[in-house]
Amino acid sequence: MTDRHAVLQSLVEGVRGGRLTRREFFSACARLGIGLVAASSVLRTLGGGTASAAALQGPLNILVWDDHFDEPELKDFLATTGVKINTSLFDENADAYAKTKLVGGRQIDVVSGDALWGPRYHQSGLVDPLDLSQFASAKELFPVFREISFWKVGNRSIMFPWSWAPIIPYYDPRYVTPFDSYEALFDPKYRRRIVMEKTPVDIMAQMGLVTGAKKPYEMTPAEIKAAKEALIRLKPNILTFVEQSNQFVQYFVNGTAWIIANAHTGLDYRVKQAGGPLVKPVYPKEGYVGFLDGEMVVKNAAHRNAAMAWLDHKNQAKYVVLNFQKQLRALANEKAMKMLQQDPKYADLVHATGYDQPDVALRMILKGPPPGEGLKMYIDAFNEAIAR
Repeated sequence: MTDRHAVLQSLVEGVRGGRLTRREFFSACARLGIGLVAASSVLRTLGGGTASAAALQGPLNILVWDDHFDEPELKDFLATTGVKINTSLFDENADAYAKTKLVGGRQIDVVSGDALWGPRYHQSGLVDPLDLSQFASAKELFPVFREISFWKVGNRSIMFPWSWAPIIPYYDPRYVTPFDSYEALFDPKYRRRIVMEKTPVDIMAQMGLVTGAKKPYEMTPAEIKAAKEALIRLKPNILTFVEQSNQFVQYFVNGTAWIIANAHTGLDYRVKQAGGPLVKPVYPKEGYVGFLDGEMVVKNAAHRNAAMAWLDHKNQAKYVVLNFQKQLRALANEKAMKMLQQDPKYADLVHATGYDQPDVALRMILKGPPPGEGLKMYIDAFNEAIAR
């Protein structure tokens, strides 16, 4: 048993024995870095005859992107609550949605998702909206992220907001001529020099922008066909598809990629930190998609209390700061942004990544599921194109 776990047990026993008031209990938990939801979850079990922090049953199973958590944060949660977290990674929203629909809360407690996927999860009865006012860390969010209209269900939110960024190309100027249009990606001189993250729906939307679709996530069958043909035309220039965006850095560092076609902002700084070249971002004139993402609690989650406690834990400013320092993209936590602005090493990066401009997040073409049969049509078109 960890020291922090033992201290939490002692605090619970203090309340049960009348030696501590509830206010004193919550104050002590706050000093230990234990969020309001985690502390409340423990107290709710007092009438059940247990006096231990085992009130938070685990393990906690999360289906998540690899840039939504950090090892120090997971270790601290284990030390504080005694709950181990099992992480399963995914790359495409459609895959996470399908898996959650298949196994539900029996195997998944928390799932990550992009902006307009949240309503799809809720409409399918897969997740429970959250009362953000119950989370101490939610008070640290930018106000705009506490009131996302398309996540609202009454006074609750489908997601706990996490991060956002435009998805744009980056290029190595040692080999690539500066450009401002997606059309440059099709130049034969970049044969097998482009790397992309394998996100079929979003790549099809990107190809829709190439071919002039006005609503890239709501394309007609004819527009999907045109986007598919564009991807077929691009295929000779694609070196590989990666499963997670963190893998992009190595391709620029080792020189095998000259262009990353769908990276979020901050890649240039991450490549530089890794000793790679000074790569350049492109904001294509055709427009660009972006993500605004977060976490959802799966309906009938087997470890719901632990899920709620982890969300409050991981969204604390101190952990958000660590995540920014590693990932270098904008997040939803305003308190963390202000802390970073006080650090000379990161102050300029806060502005360069748009972290201090949260309103931009809602002006992007946000990721979402195509309506009706569109989701299957997008994925089928992508698979057919890369199989050619």
